[in-house]
Parts: sequence; C-alpha cells; structure tokens
Amino acid sequence: MNERFPEIPLRLSRISNDTIFVKITNSRYLTEQMGSSGPEAYIADLVYNLTESGSARYIHLNFKARDHGAPGTYSRTDFIMR
Repeated sequence: MNERFPEIPLRLSRISNDTIFVKITNSRYLTEQMGSSGPEAYIADLVYNLTESGSARYIHLNFKARDHGAPGTYSRTDFIMR
C-alpha cells in the first residue's frame, strides 16, 4: 500500500491477537484530498489486503481525523454491501 499510495504513509505499530495496529503518519491526503468516498475505498482496500492471510481479523487505524475518514478499528464486515 505504501508503494501504491506514497501520499498515505503507513507504519506498522504492533500486532496483538487478531488485530493489526497501523499508524498513518500523515493523513492529510487521505482525509482531505481523496473526496468523500476515496477514504472509504482506501480503508476497505487496506483492510482486505491486511486480513487476506494469517489470523488478523481487524485493522486498527490511528491517524488524525479531518474532513473525511475516521480512525478506529475496521474489519471486512464494515465493507459488506447491503
């Protein structure tokens, strides 16, 4: 993801049980320049990629909230189309 989106630098903080903790060190591009649906698409892509293999079921994102996008804990169920 860092290669695909260098504007959104990710840093692994830690892994605990079924949760991967990730820090976005500069959230300005994600939360202010990707429009209103861009952050959701990015976070969904990140969650699906990081939970693809292994025992991780949740991704906890830590970043400064701005206009769009919110920090918190996400899972694949957050992005199921209803």
